[in-house]
Amino acid sequence: MVVSDLTEREGIVLLGLARLIVEADHVLHDEEAEMLGELSRELGMDGKSISNEGLPLEEQCSFITRREAQACIFLELALLACVDGEYVGSEREVLLKIAGVWKVQGSTVSRVEAWAQRRILLSREAAEIAAEISHF
Repeated sequence: MVVSDLTEREGIVLLGLARLIVEADHVLHDEEAEMLGELSRELGMDGKSISNEGLPLEEQCSFITRREAQACIFLELALLACVDGEYVGSEREVLLKIAGVWKVQGSTVSRVEAWAQRRILLSREAAEIAAEISHF
C-alpha cells in the first residue's frame, strides 16, 4: 500500500500525525516541510486545512482501523522523523505512542526506525548520483 491508496480520512490522520512528529522537536526543518508538502500533494490535500488538528494522538489513531493503512502511515511517519537527519527522542516518543495504540511490537518499531534511516541515506545518495549523471 502507498500513500495515494489511503482513504481521505486516513490521509487526514496521516497529515495530523505528521504534524505531531514535526512539532515534537519544536523545529520545522526544510526537509520536513518539503516532505509534508509532498504528502499533502500526493493525498490531494495541498492547501486544505486538516480537521483533526488539536485532537489527541490516541483519538487520531483510532480512526485508522485497517492494518495496511496503519503500516503505510507508520512507515511514512518514521521517514518524516528521520528526514532531517536528527531523529530525536521527542520524535521517537510520538512514534512509540502511535505504535502503542496500534499494537506495533517493539522489535518492529526498531526495524522501521533502522529502515527509515537507511531509506533516507539511499534517497540522498540517489539524488547525488542523479546530479552527477545530469552533468554529463
